[in-house]
Amino acid sequence: MPCHCHWLKPLITGMAICLVCLTGAMVVSRDPLGSPPSIDVPATADGPPRIEANYDLDKEYRWSTGAASSTLVRGEYVDRIRHDIHMLICAVNESDQDPESFRTPAEEEPVTPPKIRLLAVKGDVIHVEVINGEYLTQRMGSSGANELLAIATFTLTEYDHARFVHFHFEEGDQAIPGLYSRADFLDRWQVSE
Repeated sequence: MPCHCHWLKPLITGMAICLVCLTGAMVVSRDPLGSPPSIDVPATADGPPRIEANYDLDKEYRWSTGAASSTLVRGEYVDRIRHDIHMLICAVNESDQDPESFRTPAEEEPVTPPKIRLLAVKGDVIHVEVINGEYLTQRMGSSGANELLAIATFTLTEYDHARFVHFHFEEGDQAIPGLYSRADFLDRWQVSE
């Protein structure tokens, strides 16, 4: 007899995500220089929250490239995690491990693809560090670097009132750090929601 429980995995995953969302904490602080309030979204003592989702295989929790190489596609389950910046970071990184665990020592050449680490959320800007930035700027090619920045920007700007992502890394041949919005990628990518 065929199983009609195909809806069970997304339901269980969604419940796990909700549990993590309910246990998260946010602290609002004001910069003494008068800039907009920043929201510090602390990681747990063991790093970012762990959730039961297989990000390596499931692109449905983030934006990704479609069958046509010039198309960005919104994942079906993005709405389930869009209010939790830590989960959005995990989705972009395709891992629930602490992004620091992927950092290559400074004296070595990076062999691990780049990951992003949350620095701060200030107003409508999400600040992230690109770990293994040299891999992004020197090893992925300009198309690969553009794809990673586009996927990260589209996924992270799903978060509440975020409109921009400020990427922090050393400039290289294939990518430039700085402030990006979705509009910065519309000349290269078609968008499919």
